Parts: sequence; C-alpha cells; structure tokens
Amino acid sequence: MNEIKRQMEKLDERVTAAEHRVSAAEDRNIWLERAMAYLLRREATLVAKCDYLENSQRRNNIRTYGIKDSMRENNMPAFVIDFL
Repeated sequence: MNEIKRQMEKLDERVTAAEHRVSAAEDRNIWLERAMAYLLRREATLVAKCDYLENSQRRNNIRTYGIKDSMRENNMPAFVIDFL
C-alpha cells in the first residue's frame, strides 16, 4: 500500500511539474504572439514609408528619351550642360 502511495505522489509531482512547464510555454507563446503582431505592424509601416520615399524620388527624376547611354558617358552634369 505504501508503494502505491509513493508512486501516486511521484506521479502527482510529475504532473504538477508538467503543468508548470505548459503554463510557462503558454505565457511565452502569448508574449511571442504579441511581439509578432507588433513586428508585422511595424514592417507594414516601414514598407509603406519605403514605397513612399521611392515614389517621391522617382518624381524628382528627369527622363531623357532618344539619348543613348553611350552618349552620356560618365559625367551627367557636363553632358546636360553640353546638351542644352
């Protein structure tokens, strides 16, 4: 009878330890889900900002048609002055 009681106590300790580990894992999972949600929102904000900046940069560019790249060589400001 004492043997069965000791085995039950050991099983009870193991179950209690397992419950604590599961509880800790669930708490960590909740924290990780919140962190992931924050990071996804932040990533979306940064993507939108990057797209905006890229589009703004494109609006400030001057496009030249009919001029080959070899004609411009390496010095764009000098080429534009000569061209105009």
